[in-house]
This record gives sequence, structure tokens and C-alpha cells, in this order.
Amino acid sequence: FCNTKTTGGSVCGYGSVSNAATIYQWGSSTLTLYGIDVSCYNGGNSIKNGGAVYVGDTASFTTYGGSITGCAVSENGGAIFAKAGVSLSLNGTTVSGGTATKNGGNIFVEDKRTGTFELKSCTVFGGTATENGGNIWVGPVVADGPFAKVQGTKLYGGTAASGGSLFTKCRLALNSGSIGVGPDNAEVGGVATNRGGNVFIMDAELVMNGSAVIAYGDSGSSKGGNVFIGGTAGTGKLTMNDDSVIKNGKTTGDGGNIYIETIKLADDTYTGGQLSMGSNSSITSGDAAGFGGNVYMANGTAVLSGSSYIAGGGIDGTYGTSSAKAACVDGGNVY
Repeated sequence: FCNTKTTGGSVCGYGSVSNAATIYQWGSSTLTLYGIDVSCYNGGNSIKNGGAVYVGDTASFTTYGGSITGCAVSENGGAIFAKAGVSLSLNGTTVSGGTATKNGGNIFVEDKRTGTFELKSCTVFGGTATENGGNIWVGPVVADGPFAKVQGTKLYGGTAASGGSLFTKCRLALNSGSIGVGPDNAEVGGVATNRGGNVFIMDAELVMNGSAVIAYGDSGSSKGGNVFIGGTAGTGKLTMNDDSVIKNGKTTGDGGNIYIETIKLADDTYTGGQLSMGSNSSITSGDAAGFGGNVYMANGTAVLSGSSYIAGGGIDGTYGTSSAKAACVDGGNVY
């Protein structure tokens, strides 16, 4: 494609290629779709990456409305695969139906150190990944790099080993919208068989703004019903602002809503991730058969301020540190 705008209609591809059965975009091209429905059909053929859409090189892919329906791929991105350096912007678009043998059941963003990734007023649901990120997998970005932006968007019903709906290795802003809440406020949380029923934050930062909600995640017998903060460097961080809410996560392991992992460094010292709460944010109604009904923290840090509160489960941990100013912790203990 080369600087193309397409309005209305639908396009469907049959999978007999290595990447993208329907739309394959490369070079410095720009493709904008208005109200287009894109789908793919695998039919037993092997599509490796990007079932319906593959965006590579330095291309720019933008949608307004319409839908992208994925299929089964043997590697990453059941519906969309975005290679490092591209610009991917979806606006008011529904993405669903993708299944990935590796990562990113619906959307896989390879590396966001260059390029952009933005979702605005979208619905992304029902993706399945054998490894990480049932709905979305977003690759690494430098520590002080720009945020990926997910605004006014619903992510729900994803399934993966880790991060049922979202697995992020980059700085990502969840501005309003929700993870785990379906149409008509239905409880459709992500499911993870390993860690992070809804979200896995790996050496990255997730910032919740504008009354964003993460809810109803289930990590089975593992850790972090809604959110797991981990990685290899102990730099994972969850920041909650503007009346944001994490609620009703469950696990038969530890951390009904949030689990902050212990990281052993090269010098044999230990560290962990960080939870920062402010501006009337809340964590409530977590359910863990193990420790930490709401939050389990070992060698991590929790900072509560600005009338934020944790209720109905509290914080459990071993060597972590916590502080609370103008905040409330109820129904548990802080160690």
C-alpha cells in the first residue's frame, strides 16, 4: 500500500501466506481505513504473524470505526502484528477473534522504542495466547520513552499463560476505559494460567488515569488475580490516579488483586516493583486463598496518598515497605 485511504465495505483474506492473510503493509506507506471490516480465514494454512493485518518497516496504519477479526497464527498477533518502528492507531474499532501460539492473541506490538501505539474508544476482546497477552502484547521501550496510549477502550475476555488481557513491557497509559468489564458492565475478566489474570507488567510502568478500571481477573492457582508486577530488574510500576479502581480479582494463590514479585539481583540482593496510589484511587474486594487478599508485596514498595484506599483484603508481604498519607488501609495488615 502507498498512502491509501479506503472508506466503507469489507475485506477478507484466506491464509496461505507466512504473514497476514488480508493486509500486508510495508515501507513508509500510509494506510487509513474508514468503517472497513477486515477479517481472515486460516483454513488450516499456516499464518505466522498477524492473522488479518501485518504492519512493517516504518509504515503507518490507522482505522476509524470498522472491525478487525483475527484467526489462528503460529506465532504472534492473531489479528494484528505491528513490527518495530511502525505507527499503529485504532479509533473506535473492534478487534477480536485472534489466537496466537506465542504472544498477543489479538494485537502484538513488537517494539515501541520507535513508532507509536494508540487505541482510542476501541473494544478488544476474546483473544487467546498460549504464552503472554491474551488480547494485547506490547514490547519494550526505554525507561523514559513515550507512553503507549489506551484511551476510553474496553479490553475483556482474554486468556493467556500470563496477562490474560494485557502483557506490557513498555510504558503504557490506561486513560479511562476498562480491563475486564464487558458490555452492560458484564464481568468478563481476563484469565491467566500462570500470572496476572488481567495484566502482567514486566519491568515497565502502567499508569491508570481518568477513572480507569481493572476488574474481575482470575489467575487460577497462580499469582495476581488482576495484576502481576514482575520482570528481571525490579523496575515494574503501577501508578493509580484520578479515581482509578482495581477490584474483584481472584486467585487460589497469593495477591487477590495485585502481586508484586521479588527480584534477585546479580549482587544477591533483592528488590521488587512499586505500587503508587493517589487521587482517590482504590483497590477493593480481592479474593486470595493464600496471602494478600488485595495486595501481596515482597521486597516491593507501596505508597498511598491523596485519599486513596485499600479495603476488604489489605496488604501482606515480607520485606516490602509501605507508607500511607491521607489514605486508608482496611480489612488486612501492612507488613
